[in-house]
Amino acid sequence: MISTKQSATLVLWSPLLLLCCKLAFAQQNQTPISFQHLPGGLSQSSANVIYEDSYGYLWIGTRNGLNKYDGKNYQIYEQAQDSKTGLTNGYIEDIYEDNNRQLYIGTVQGLNIYNREMDILKSYPFIGEGEKLALEHFYSVIKSTDFLWLGTTNNIFRYHITTGETQEFKYHETPTQDNFFVKLAKLENERTLVIIDNDIWVLNNELQVLSKLHESQRIRCVIQQNSSHFLIGLHNGELIELNIKSDNSLNVERQNITNGYPILSLSIATNGDYWIGSENDGLYIYSKSTEQLSNLKYDSKNIESISSNSIWSIYNNKGIMWLGPYKKGLSFYDPIYHKFKHVKNEPFNSKSLNNNNINCFIQDINDTSNHLWVGTDGGGLNYWDRTSNSFVKYSLDNKNLNTNVVLSILQDKNDQLWLGSWGKGITLFNIKDKNYEVLTKENSFLLSNNVFNLMMDSKGRIWIATFHGGLQFYNPETKTHKNIDLKNNINNTKVSTITTLTEDKNGNIWVGTQISGLFKLVETNEEWQYTSYNSLEKEQVLSNDFINAIVEDTEGNLWVGTQAGLNTYNSRTDSFQSIPHNEELKNDAVKGIIEDTNRLLWLSTGSGITQYNPKTEVSTHYYINDGLQGSEFNTNSFYKTKNDELIFGGSNGFNLFQAKNIKKREDKPTVNITSLKIFNKPIYADDESKILTKHISQADSITLSYDNTVVDFEFNALTFRHPDKVNYAYFLDGFETNWNYVGHKNNATYTSLEPGKYILRIKSSNSDGIWNINETDLHIKITPPFWKTWWFRLLMIVLLISAIYLVLFLRVRNIKKYQLTLEKEIGERTQQLQLQKKELEKTANELTTKNQEIQRFTFAVSHRS
Repeated sequence: MISTKQSATLVLWSPLLLLCCKLAFAQQNQTPISFQHLPGGLSQSSANVIYEDSYGYLWIGTRNGLNKYDGKNYQIYEQAQDSKTGLTNGYIEDIYEDNNRQLYIGTVQGLNIYNREMDILKSYPFIGEGEKLALEHFYSVIKSTDFLWLGTTNNIFRYHITTGETQEFKYHETPTQDNFFVKLAKLENERTLVIIDNDIWVLNNELQVLSKLHESQRIRCVIQQNSSHFLIGLHNGELIELNIKSDNSLNVERQNITNGYPILSLSIATNGDYWIGSENDGLYIYSKSTEQLSNLKYDSKNIESISSNSIWSIYNNKGIMWLGPYKKGLSFYDPIYHKFKHVKNEPFNSKSLNNNNINCFIQDINDTSNHLWVGTDGGGLNYWDRTSNSFVKYSLDNKNLNTNVVLSILQDKNDQLWLGSWGKGITLFNIKDKNYEVLTKENSFLLSNNVFNLMMDSKGRIWIATFHGGLQFYNPETKTHKNIDLKNNINNTKVSTITTLTEDKNGNIWVGTQISGLFKLVETNEEWQYTSYNSLEKEQVLSNDFINAIVEDTEGNLWVGTQAGLNTYNSRTDSFQSIPHNEELKNDAVKGIIEDTNRLLWLSTGSGITQYNPKTEVSTHYYINDGLQGSEFNTNSFYKTKNDELIFGGSNGFNLFQAKNIKKREDKPTVNITSLKIFNKPIYADDESKILTKHISQADSITLSYDNTVVDFEFNALTFRHPDKVNYAYFLDGFETNWNYVGHKNNATYTSLEPGKYILRIKSSNSDGIWNINETDLHIKITPPFWKTWWFRLLMIVLLISAIYLVLFLRVRNIKKYQLTLEKEIGERTQQLQLQKKELEKTANELTTKNQEIQRFTFAVSHRS
């Protein structure tokens, strides 16, 4: 054992101070946190360790394999079968990445490293003295300069990476049992923190002890806050905050967290809260700033609760809190996963909303709290106590109300709620004593028992919009009423169904109808005149005659929502203009309109919620996966609270939110090419195709043959926030000139590319449609067939020239040969002719001689005779 040199001062809180702290520590049972649970896919359902590498991948170590998660798919790495690649053991204890982006995997039998280029795991190549470490149980690994610090069952090893020299620090001279927890961490001034079961050491680089602390309870987990501060969880549920000073003294603060249950995991949220996972006692969240402790437990009635009361691992991934619940795979909490709070009925929870079909809302004008009255279609009236997050119900079912269908709500000056119903007239509900009386067509001035809308004007009169009964108002001061007759100016028929009402700043009453458009009522000397507006009026065009909502904004502009879009009123021309629809502002049924504090309009529609800026005419649309109760919202089911919360209701509960908090996410995920296929066959690094020398995600360029006529690239944006909402675009530079925007499709296929050089460019948006300008590029070279290569063409040219030369050479040679033969023949013939000539000349001479002889003979004979 290395000799020890101890120089430490231990500072502990007194029991009295601990008790005071304990008493001052507030504990709550519930927090407004909802968890998302990932479907199966892990190699084993319990995550021992969760770690994000520098590339953004999430690594999950289990007792049976290692998993890499990209937000969409798991890639599983298992124990080696060939002793060449794969894990040395599938039981993962630790995952660590050094400054060179090298990933280390500690297992119960061996240390592994990840070869990113080849996408494989291999046993760490120990050398020299370090070879004896090959099959150790590695609980923890860290790197400092040239050394690996390795925490094993009974020893700490400092291993020199280059020489293999190994130094050893034994926890105990004679270990009595194996340790079950070992953690290493680097400190300032070349010091190392070593935590083993019950002991905490600070060592220098020579493995000498600088300070030491012994705990009576076993240490189960630890997380490093910064270079000198640590959180430590104990077996008895106690949390230690450890501060290691430059003089090696150890300052310890203690706090009991669980009810005696072990603390198994720790993490620190982005807001500074401590997340504390227990064994069998759920998840604890401790706010350092408010000193409040919340305990979240598994609730079978709530699918968004934690999925197990034993939390084996917790990890903060850029603000997303990942949990590894026992036997339940992975869960996560993302503060901005859902932009909109969704309130709905919770099965088996008697204190939740009793019906999800929401018609209307109101707050008590005299109540300083933020509680809410909610009218439903089937559950009567609900009172939401937001402090206790519980609903009190008033309905036919419990005989606290005369109706189960509340279509509209109004509060009068006598603290009565006027409840417009379907078939039951108007119920006057006393807020204080909860008694009520009923006005119907049969016992009062009402024209119909079906009351769509109620409104109090600036003079205190209550306007009543009915179904098949028309329009009327009631004056509570004089206890008189008046019926307003409206006629459709197209066919001169009586308008009997009124859907919505509002009063503008000039005291005019705007009346929306179901099929007859819009009316403006102007009062003069207690007499009412009206103007009609509908879709058939060429000069007053509305987009549709079914009116859902009428709202006047703070600048006096009137906005009208119809079954076919949004309209705005031009007071100078006394006409309406329809707002053009686009991809974000859909030409859709606008069910509700609310203006926020920034003078933006929020529209509930038949397909989500739209934010509309009247100044810039820019729209942003939100969908179900943003947290909305559904695609479609209900008419009249919208409300703005005293503290400027916006509420919209539909058939699956209601959403409420602060408009200022609804923003587009700015994260810009990186796109990785994940797969290459030729003729639909996956291509791997160093396979028989010899196309890839490294994994396609690590390749900058590839070379393909001309006969690879069908090439497919798969890619994925590395994000954990709604990966299903990511959009992709790509284009092949050198083949195309424009981007292919392909929505959620994450692959590109090309066929029969001509030989040449190309660049595949890929980019993606985030889940809110914000595009990342940083694209991923892959250089592609398509090699031609040999007959289209330059060398083949050059060879053909050379061969052609050679052939021509050969032909010419042979021709010339033949000509010359012919010439020689001809010359020879001519010479021989000439010689023959000369011989013949000589023969002829000789013959001629002989004939001449003979002739002369004959002549002489004849002459002689003639003279003799």
